[in-house]
Amino acid sequence: MLHPIYIEPETHLAQLLGRLVVDAASWHHQAIRTPAPGLKVVATAPDGTIEAVEVPNHPWLVAIQWHPEMTAATDAVQQGIFDAFVAAARRLGKDA
Repeated sequence: MLHPIYIEPETHLAQLLGRLVVDAASWHHQAIRTPAPGLKVVATAPDGTIEAVEVPNHPWLVAIQWHPEMTAATDAVQQGIFDAFVAAARRLGKDA
């Protein structure tokens, strides 16, 4: 089910997606209720469900709870999540 996801400004996810609202495939029977210490909620569904968290000041720790793989073939924004992940892995892997 596609629905809007609202992304907090000035987060890694907002920077990666290049926007503050995306339509995403998402439905939950489980979701984060209380984020662990160190995690910042960075995206929510209209009903308040947490859709993404990240660790501030980490080079790449973003966790999303929607399904970009279901729409990436037809949605460049969703495909961008995978592209950015691969680019980060290549960049960060060179430092290992």
